[in-house]
Amino acid sequence: MLLVATGGITIKVPEDNLADARVILSQAWTIPPSHDQVDADDEWAGLEPEQAPDRRRRVMKSIVWFMVAPSLIAFAFGIVALLVMLIYGLIGLFYR
Repeated sequence: MLLVATGGITIKVPEDNLADARVILSQAWTIPPSHDQVDADDEWAGLEPEQAPDRRRRVMKSIVWFMVAPSLIAFAFGIVALLVMLIYGLIGLFYR
C-alpha cells in the first residue's frame, strides 16, 4: 500500500546490521490462523460486552440527529416561508 501512496519506503540500516535487516525484510508477515479462534482455556473469553457496538451505534446516531435536526428544521421552515411569500406575492400581483 505504501508503494502506491508514497512511492515506497526507504529504510536506512547501519552496515553492521545489514544482513539481519535483509533477513527480517525477506520474511512474510501474516497473522497465524489460530489468532482468529477463541481459545477455550482463555480466562478472558466471553467477558467482553455483548451489546457495545449496537449501543454505540445507536448513541452515535442520536448524537448526529441531535446535531443535524435543528438545521433540517430551519431549512424546512425557510422553504415554507419562501413558498408563503411567493404565494402572497402572486396573489398581490393578480388582485391589485
